[in-house]
Amino acid sequence: MMTGRGLFRSEFPGGFIKIFAITMLLLLLSAGVLGGFLFTAREARAQEGPKPLELSFHSFDGGGPSYEAEFASDIAVITTDRRYKKKDHDKLRGAGYDKVFIVEGKKPGSAFLRIKEEMSHGNPRLRCQCHDYELAVSEDLRVTVKSLPEDKKKQPSCSAE
Repeated sequence: MMTGRGLFRSEFPGGFIKIFAITMLLLLLSAGVLGGFLFTAREARAQEGPKPLELSFHSFDGGGPSYEAEFASDIAVITTDRRYKKKDHDKLRGAGYDKVFIVEGKKPGSAFLRIKEEMSHGNPRLRCQCHDYELAVSEDLRVTVKSLPEDKKKQPSCSAE
């Protein structure tokens, strides 16, 4: 007759191996499912194409700077958006917002982009500032922007008129 102690000894090795095998099988299956999900998500993002690049500049209603893009090329399309920080901005005086320039690549190449910042008040010499960039569109239509150093900026410089 077997005692409880002998029974435990005789079944432990087989039971342990079964539990270990089942645990490993579950881990492998969950890793496979997770890997498949991540691969599918990556493929879906690759098929969506490149996301548009966004340049944003801060301003506020009732006296903040205005921004305009100067861009004369067909390698990209630039649209604008005004994004307020607060939902009740229409009730606020001087509500802050970001002027966002959304740049979408259309064909490979590079071009000059200028964002002109103008103030309607203040020191006449500082009312207008220009932010000059080199905009590049790669073969896969991804857009990159690089700020130009002072010696590479397009002339004439930005000036208030």
